[in-house]
Amino acid sequence: MLKSRLFLIGVLILLAMAARLSAIQTQSIWFDEGWSAYAASQPTLLAAWDADATNPPLYYVLVNIGARLFGESEFALRYVSLLVGLLTIPLVYRLARISTPPAFRLRAGAYAALLAFASAPLWWASQEARMYTLLALLILACALAWSHIIRQPSRAAWVALWGAELALLYTHNTGLVAAIWLNVVALLSWFTARRVNPRI
Repeated sequence: MLKSRLFLIGVLILLAMAARLSAIQTQSIWFDEGWSAYAASQPTLLAAWDADATNPPLYYVLVNIGARLFGESEFALRYVSLLVGLLTIPLVYRLARISTPPAFRLRAGAYAALLAFASAPLWWASQEARMYTLLALLILACALAWSHIIRQPSRAAWVALWGAELALLYTHNTGLVAAIWLNVVALLSWFTARRVNPRI
């Protein structure tokens, strides 16, 4: 069973990579991607961190590291987003599995992974030298950690949630909205659980 799940995820990731690599460098760098290109060309990670005063710096640091590994062409700049975008597929699969009754977990995970594979917004974001796939990945990581906390609270799950929320704040300006929403839901769930079981 585990081998079949790993095989499914592996095949979807390879297919997604092949599909999203198609025409990834045919479009020239546009204005917003220019900030990413500027950050990628910086000589140090600290300079990349400070490259854009209007957006949080985490993605710019990653794209700077990516430029050192892959270069600064259109393809190389967008490759970081593509790799991050591919990681959303196993996270969507895992989130669907743990959020579904046992009898439907395998099918739910497979269908969710297929939807992530075919998602037009994720496909588009994977071909942009911008932080949108990183934003999606971190929101999924938050949701996955939160699902673990609901089912079986643990220190590791809380650390994962807080780490993902902190990374969200350093990824995109809308990350704050997602972090606030998650914490409001956490508080409401805690208060509800306290009313049902006062010893919690």
